[in-house]
Amino acid sequence: MRCATELYETCQAHLPSPLMASGALVGGQIERVEMEPYYVLGPDGQWIEDPEHVTLLFTATTETPAGEVMTTKVETRRSGIGKTDYILKSEYIEFSGGTIVDVQWEGLAEE
Repeated sequence: MRCATELYETCQAHLPSPLMASGALVGGQIERVEMEPYYVLGPDGQWIEDPEHVTLLFTATTETPAGEVMTTKVETRRSGIGKTDYILKSEYIEFSGGTIVDVQWEGLAEE
């Protein structure tokens, strides 16, 4: 997610923050946020750092019930690597237009 550096500091001040969907808490939370440079394509065709924007990487955890088909949902929103236009919402933080870059499953029971 690209945004001004000040948003990073504001997000840091409100972590951890409980996840929400459809106006209700959903049993997970945003654990942390990391800031990385944001790159744009320069006039010469090379990638250059944009000094006015940053990339924010959020780490959120949630308990997601396993089903017959392994899908990841937070409330009714599907989550999966590469999903764009994702809305990340918590008690104090809300971003739209995000892209999911990683999903990790932990503690899966052997069947």
